[in-house]
Amino acid sequence: MCFQVESIPDNDFISRQINSPNQYDVATGLLIAKDLFVLSSQNGESVSWRKYASVEDVHSAGFVRQAAKRRGNSPRWTYEGSVTTSVGAVRAIRNMNQNGFTVLHVPKEGQAHAEIHYLAAGEAVIPRAERSELNLRLGRFFAALDLEAHICTDS
Repeated sequence: MCFQVESIPDNDFISRQINSPNQYDVATGLLIAKDLFVLSSQNGESVSWRKYASVEDVHSAGFVRQAAKRRGNSPRWTYEGSVTTSVGAVRAIRNMNQNGFTVLHVPKEGQAHAEIHYLAAGEAVIPRAERSELNLRLGRFFAALDLEAHICTDS
């Protein structure tokens, strides 16, 4: 099925799925900011556009992903829940050179699929050191949000 790409307004919401052991420390109940986002200059990071996905839809997709990971080579991989924020809050994250992020509708994996990408203020390419710093800023921002916990009862 093909969906038309739409512009995502600042006041819309997105959710990021959270897993352990990579992004969530079960012992402390804290998100691991440095591991929440690993954007590259070419690839964005997936989020769910809440215009098309309820929190239950996000959890359901996380459960499906957990089952697939556990069938593969990650038997300890667990979907823990999601965190939600406004698109405008993500777009407002900037560094001292005014480089930051944008959120794009990328419906190749379904109508609710969106991605966070770098947004360069002036340079065509954001230098690697700045990308690392921006990843950490984005991770810290999301780590401060409340986890909408979900317990998968199967798999």
